[in-house]
Amino acid sequence: MTIKKPRLLLIALAVLLLFPFFSGCAGKNRKIEPQPPAGQEEVQEKAAAAPPMLLVSSYSVYPGDYLVLYLENGKETDEITARTGLGKYTPSFAPYRFGLVAFLPVHYTTKPGEYNLCVKIIRSGETVLDKQESITVKPKEFPSQYLKVSAGLEAKRDPGLWEKDAVHIGRARSASAKQPLWDSNFIMPVEGKITTEFGLIRYINNVESGRHSGLDIAAGRGTPVKAANSGTINLARKLNVTGNTVIIDHGLKLYSTYCHMDKILVKEGEEVKKGQVIGQVGSTGFSTGPHLHWNISIGSTFVNPWLFLDKDPLT
Repeated sequence: MTIKKPRLLLIALAVLLLFPFFSGCAGKNRKIEPQPPAGQEEVQEKAAAAPPMLLVSSYSVYPGDYLVLYLENGKETDEITARTGLGKYTPSFAPYRFGLVAFLPVHYTTKPGEYNLCVKIIRSGETVLDKQESITVKPKEFPSQYLKVSAGLEAKRDPGLWEKDAVHIGRARSASAKQPLWDSNFIMPVEGKITTEFGLIRYINNVESGRHSGLDIAAGRGTPVKAANSGTINLARKLNVTGNTVIIDHGLKLYSTYCHMDKILVKEGEEVKKGQVIGQVGSTGFSTGPHLHWNISIGSTFVNPWLFLDKDPLT
C-alpha cells in the first residue's frame, strides 16, 4: 500500500506534538509542581522595603474623641517624633500588623479649630517620613450640673487627698502592654441608669469643680460590676476620693477605671476577661449614693466611653 506524502506529513506532525507528553511521562516520579504562594516572610520583607506611610483614622473630631495613628511599614527601631497641639499626650507607637500604631486622645477642654499633626521618622540616620496633617476639632456643648453636698462630704475632695490618690493612679497608668489585650468592642460594666454624662461641667456648692471624666451609672448597692473588656488589673485598692477603685490596662496605654465600689473582687496583676465580675456597686469615697463611676482614658487623658461600645477601638 502506498502512503501519500500528505499523510506522511500528518503522521510526522502528530509525533512531534506528542513527543513532549510521552517523554515527560517516561520518568517514574516526574511531575510538574505549581509554584508555592508567597509566604508571610516574603510579605514582611516587601513591607520592610517599602517607605513608611502615615494613616489617620479621621481628620475631623470633637473634644473627648480620639484618633488612631497607623504607621504602615513602620519599625520598632525607627526614631519617631510626633507633635500635635491637641494636648500634652505624646503618642506611643507599638507594633501592629505591618507597622506601628498609637492612640491620640483629644482632651475634652480642647477649643474648636485647626490643629497640626506632625510625624517624623528617622531610620538609620535618614529621614524616611516627614508628614504634616491638619486635624479639625469641631465645637461641642457639654451640659452643666449643680450639686449640694455636706461639708463633711466636700472635705473628701481636699487637694491633699487628691494628691495621695494621684500617686497610685499615676503608677497604674504608667504601665501598659505593648499589644492590644482587649477583645473587640467594650461593654457597659453595670446595668443601671446613666445619671451623669461624660464631659459634664460640674458645680459643687456653686463652685465649678471641673469636668466629669466618665459616666455615672446608678444601681443598687451590691450590683455586679463587670470588666468592660479584657486586660490586666493595674490597680485594685481603696482611694480617698474615688473609694474602692479598679484600673484595668487594655494595652497600648488604653485604660478603664471603676470607682466608688462597695467591694473589689480582683487583685493587682490579675488577668481578666471581658464581662468578668470585678466588684460590686457601692458609695465609697466622694459619693452621694450607690453608683459606678466608669471612665476610659488614653494615658491620663479621659475620652468619651460611648465611643468604645459599638466597635473595636482600632477600627
